[in-house]
Amino acid sequence: MHSIFLVDDEPFVIDSLKKIIERMPDRYRISGYAYTANSALEQILANPPDVLITDIKMPGISGLELISRFCSSSSGTAVIVVSGFDDFDYVRQAFIMGVEDYILKPVVPHKFVALLEQLEIKLDNRNSPIKTEGTPPVSFGKTKDGKLMEQMCLYLSNHLNGNNSIQDVCHSLAISQPVLSKLCKNYLNCTYNEYLTQLRIEKAKQLLTGHDDLLIGTIADLTGYANQFYFSHVFKQVTGQTPSEYKASR
Repeated sequence: MHSIFLVDDEPFVIDSLKKIIERMPDRYRISGYAYTANSALEQILANPPDVLITDIKMPGISGLELISRFCSSSSGTAVIVVSGFDDFDYVRQAFIMGVEDYILKPVVPHKFVALLEQLEIKLDNRNSPIKTEGTPPVSFGKTKDGKLMEQMCLYLSNHLNGNNSIQDVCHSLAISQPVLSKLCKNYLNCTYNEYLTQLRIEKAKQLLTGHDDLLIGTIADLTGYANQFYFSHVFKQVTGQTPSEYKASR
């Protein structure tokens, strides 16, 4: 069972989320809630939850600042933003910070449950071998090389829309490009660029099916593509459908 902490300055929103979460008693429990980010920060730093669900605009520090302060000291908590603001800058900043999803109010119960079900699988497997579409299961283990691979995967997951050239990642990990290429081949059975593309396309699929309001160009930007035309080209190469076709089919 995974713990969830709720943060929103509107009591009825917290009550609504609590009712939805309580439908999943064998999967999640509510470890606490707060009506301000300041109050939340004190509690979750003392007792980090598995999942943090937070609003953005609140009195005092914002939800984004809460995420920034908390995640700088805890990397094990998954974050979901629930906001009434359909603003590209907010969405972009949230995904840059590595949030799992950004959903708009009012929350649709069955969609929220589906999101928690998907997140449960990820939480259950976060200490297990990482899998991506087209990539066979691996066992990173506790070796030096295994830890490097874990660091690379975490870095890419949190910086999908950034400059993720192999040179930049090698610099971040303090290893050479040939070493990283060999590790990808040995542990992931693919090249670095193939793995990065898989991560980006999987994230794009989530955004296409979970966010009807996001434009294709916005999704391209959020997943690290310079323009939507190149993004659409790569997406079709990988999935056999254009982003619009994929979205319509779902």
